[in-house]
Amino acid sequence: MTAQQLLCDLAIAERNMEVQLKYNRLRYSNEVSNMFTVNDVSTYYDLIQKNIRQALALRRLAKREHLL
Repeated sequence: MTAQQLLCDLAIAERNMEVQLKYNRLRYSNEVSNMFTVNDVSTYYDLIQKNIRQALALRRLAKREHLL
């Protein structure tokens, strides 16, 4: 998986998360906030550059929560 594909998947999950948050609470949104704070980043691109493992973990979580 390339960084571009990962970035695209995370962006899609973000869009789908906003729709799902209206109806139920998602663990994904909490994990995104935590990872951005811990890694001191503000974008998915920065997260991918700084910590690819956590970005891949976010992608796996998004798949589990049916955001992808």
